[in-house]
Amino acid sequence: MRESEEKYRSLFNSIDEGFSIVEMIFDDNGKPVDYVILETNQMFEEQTGLVEATGKTARELIPNLEEFWFETYGKVALTGERARFENESETMNRTFDVFASRLGDRESRRIAVVFTDITNRKLGEQALRQSEERFRAMFEQANIGIVQIDFDGRFLAVNPGFSQIVGYTETELQKMIVRDITPPDDFAIEDEENRRLLAGEISGYSIEKRCFHKSGATVWVKMTATLVRGESGEPIYMLSIIEDLTTRKQAEVALGESEERFRLLVESAIDFAILALDENGLVNAWNAGAEKIFGYAEREIIGKHGAILFTPEDREKGFPEWEMRTAAENGSAEDERWHIRKDGSRFCASGVMTTLKDVRGFVKIARDMTDKIKAEQVLRDKEMLQKLVGAQEDERKRIARDLHDELGQLLTALRLKLESVRQLCEDDELCGKIDETQVIAKHLDAGIDFLAWELRPAALDDLGLRAALAKYVREWSHYAGITAELLGSGIKQARLAPEVETKLYRIAQEALNNVHKHAKAKSVEISLDKRGSDLIVLIIADDGRGFDPKNKTNREKGIGLIGMRERAALIGGSLEIESTPGKGTTIFARVPFGERKKGRKENREMGGIEE
Repeated sequence: MRESEEKYRSLFNSIDEGFSIVEMIFDDNGKPVDYVILETNQMFEEQTGLVEATGKTARELIPNLEEFWFETYGKVALTGERARFENESETMNRTFDVFASRLGDRESRRIAVVFTDITNRKLGEQALRQSEERFRAMFEQANIGIVQIDFDGRFLAVNPGFSQIVGYTETELQKMIVRDITPPDDFAIEDEENRRLLAGEISGYSIEKRCFHKSGATVWVKMTATLVRGESGEPIYMLSIIEDLTTRKQAEVALGESEERFRLLVESAIDFAILALDENGLVNAWNAGAEKIFGYAEREIIGKHGAILFTPEDREKGFPEWEMRTAAENGSAEDERWHIRKDGSRFCASGVMTTLKDVRGFVKIARDMTDKIKAEQVLRDKEMLQKLVGAQEDERKRIARDLHDELGQLLTALRLKLESVRQLCEDDELCGKIDETQVIAKHLDAGIDFLAWELRPAALDDLGLRAALAKYVREWSHYAGITAELLGSGIKQARLAPEVETKLYRIAQEALNNVHKHAKAKSVEISLDKRGSDLIVLIIADDGRGFDPKNKTNREKGIGLIGMRERAALIGGSLEIESTPGKGTTIFARVPFGERKKGRKENREMGGIEE
């Protein structure tokens, strides 16, 4: 008995179908109202999705289970008639193939249920039927030709659309091959494409070819062909879609060329955002320039409202709607306002929105004005800096003149007075004090002269940059106690534009100032040369301790370097610094050559430019 039970249990759990034994429950009127699941096999849970079902009722497990199941199982239990059926349970979202039979005698209310979940099979069958129905409807009703061809070129099936294109009936075509209605040149191309298709080199192809009409005329068609395979992957036939191009070919070529020109025009305009909106303001076209300017890829912006490109405050004020309303009423709406990019950054754009004549909607062309605004700001800053530097130079001149004319004269008078007092002095101690005072006055006079020279050397105005630099280098070397030399220059006495001379002189002055304050150098070399036909190069090189140009901890030196760069930039030049700790510093100032305008006599006197 035990061995028989084990065999039964092994068989019970080894089958692929779900299996259960249930006992029906009837109400007082004999109506089946529920059933208890007494026993299940291992496949029960997989087939039904019900967990730990043994000992539970159907309504307990599936409260809204359809009445069909109780009625069908109740009938089997009452009559003993076996039932084989397929049924879908919407509650369980599954379709089952079921075989049910009563267990025991006629008094028994137990039934055995063997079932299989066929949901996927049913869905597949339904999809296949729908697909076949769609294909048949398309095959019969399509205005284009649809053709099934075997590998020898015979027509297996043709739709009415293809018969209309070539003028032959389906019966006539089924007695023909493709070569019969195709010119040799075109057939050779098609035959080669079919060879590649069968060889697996391509998955399909599309060609334009000619066909012979039954009337003798030639028609142009576009044929797209692919290979249809069976369930095991073997090729069955070729399927071709045929489109009649005869009456449209020339028009389509012309239209295609026009559209290509327009597309290239729009796509190449990457400096302009070109976008189209429907009448509700939703974006439906977006060019590369719009992506560049606003930051949204086409797939991200299509279908979204154009208001997304406006700032929150402008959206609140209704400017997106105002722009469309104005364009609709007047034909166009121009504006210049701030917009917002995908990353949240703001920029100023100038644009115009116009209405589309053939379709409802608008097209907007906008240009990012940020660079223009920045350029204008840079120009304003440069003009302001030039005014400030000019005012600074004027103030330097005034102070230098006051020092020389007023304080200098007072110091001269003081030294003369001390000299006259010294000549009258007879007391040795007093005479010594007067001598000391004379030395101090002499140093003070020299210092005032040097300070006036630094503020604005007269030689710069009278003799030019080369002479002024030579004198300043000598004076600076004496004052700073550092050997300094102005090397041989390709520029003799030629006069440069006043602003060029002044800026280069101040750059040299600031550079030597930095050497004195920071470099601890023993020597400095300065050179001023003309490079090529349009470049002046000023070089200041010291053998001091050097520094790291990227290190901005020294604010005082940083400000001096910024000032030198600004002066070079004001005259269209540049300034570079090469320095290494322990190996000195070299400053290169390169500016465009700007010669002072002068008459012939002055030009001869100044000696010209030595190349």
